[in-house]
Amino acid sequence: MTLQAHFSEINDPRQQHKVAHKLIDILVLSIIAVICGANEYKEIVIFGKSKEQFLKQFLSLQNGIPSHDTIERVLSLINPKEFHQCFIKFAKELCKATSAGLIVMDGKTSRGSYDTYKNQSPIHLVNAWSVQNSIVLGQYKVNEKSNEITALPELL
Repeated sequence: MTLQAHFSEINDPRQQHKVAHKLIDILVLSIIAVICGANEYKEIVIFGKSKEQFLKQFLSLQNGIPSHDTIERVLSLINPKEFHQCFIKFAKELCKATSAGLIVMDGKTSRGSYDTYKNQSPIHLVNAWSVQNSIVLGQYKVNEKSNEITALPELL
């Protein structure tokens, strides 16, 4: 099953008469760019522009590659639980096709996730990582005053 099929279930919260870029185009572009090493919205755009001809083979991109502001705005609007569920289904199918192999657990703090303006602490995550497939199989957000060990049962 394609990325488009997995992530087409995500509800588009935007006002449709103002939409210039399809939600599925933004989602798939962002996922592929992050898999290829993009860490910021501007890097997603740079990746998209450098691979635009390739991406047009399976994405509409009717108005070209969206700006970093558009990507950031759209990704901040989508329901993270919907995205999470779609990603889990995608990862499970990928692992079935390739065999999961060794799975390691690790905790990380998401770079750039803090917001000093809103006095928001950084996001701490515990990940289940498939070594053979080089993919995160699951993530769980750790409470601020918690630690990785207490979050592992929730992730499992």
